[in-house]
Amino acid sequence: MAFSQFPPAATGGAGDTAFAAEIAVMATTYEHDNDFAVGIYDITIVPSSTNAQVIFLDATSVITTTNTTTGAVSIQLNSPATKVFITGQVGGTAGAIIKIAKTAAILTPDDIGNGTLDTINSTGTYNQTGLLSVLLFGGGGAGSAGGIGYGSGGAGGAAGSVALGVVYNNGATTVTVGAKGTAAVSNNTNITAPNDSSFGNLLTSANSGFFYVATAGGGGSGNSGGNSGTATRSFASFNSNSTTGGGGGGGKVNYGGSFVGGGSPGAGSGIGTGGTSATTTGVGNGTNSNPSVKGAAGTGKASGGGGGNSTGNNHPSAAGRFGGDGTDGVVYILRGF
Repeated sequence: MAFSQFPPAATGGAGDTAFAAEIAVMATTYEHDNDFAVGIYDITIVPSSTNAQVIFLDATSVITTTNTTTGAVSIQLNSPATKVFITGQVGGTAGAIIKIAKTAAILTPDDIGNGTLDTINSTGTYNQTGLLSVLLFGGGGAGSAGGIGYGSGGAGGAAGSVALGVVYNNGATTVTVGAKGTAAVSNNTNITAPNDSSFGNLLTSANSGFFYVATAGGGGSGNSGGNSGTATRSFASFNSNSTTGGGGGGGKVNYGGSFVGGGSPGAGSGIGTGGTSATTTGVGNGTNSNPSVKGAAGTGKASGGGGGNSTGNNHPSAAGRFGGDGTDGVVYILRGF
């Protein structure tokens, strides 16, 4: 393979100026002194059937290497280059022209968190106007009851659903903070479902787009406890990248009060931590005694309640096996960013 030192290209220059050079002979490496600023570059070759290797370098090291395998390629330079090596592959067309053009700058991000943060914990009227970034968390779900007898533990409640949107507000707007889900307290009482949070008619946590929506944990099967509800992630601009957690699953209690399948723990940190499962086993001694502790409620904001243990006996109204409450949602609003 030959190696040739070339002067700066006839079409070329410093920084953002387009660069073009001829590959006079294949299997020959041509060196070009040229300044390439940080950015995104498109590299094209004519004819496109010719393949070339392109190496960007600075004074001390190789920055990146690429190949024009389909006649065109895009690359990202994260540091400036001062020269480029170009080698045409054997079988290519002698005299092919290669072009390198900067197509975009790499911008330094401006954290949206530089604005003023309003934290809204209860439903009311919001009077700030202008461009707003709104992060909504709905209420957390309640934990489910464990099975009667030797059934599985109850599922943990899910963390509140989450949505992030940018809106323009031109007047007073109602902000609704979603209420928690409330756990059942008897076999004849259904769990109260949690509610979504909303910002007027512009955004609701139910319409989460591509953001994560938490789901409740599943009940156990066989000798297993209930599963935890999942957590949702907050965002650094709003709350130090913390999470709000799903509730822990309840445990499966066998005859005699012993666990044969423990529930998984609650999750989350920062704005909300999921409730744990019931903290003691059922008595389960065959005399219709009942578990004495429910699943724990979630703590903080938008977290799920813990699931209840199974009863460990066949008592039909074992109140201690029920889940815990979720917690109310929260709305974050950034303005002035």
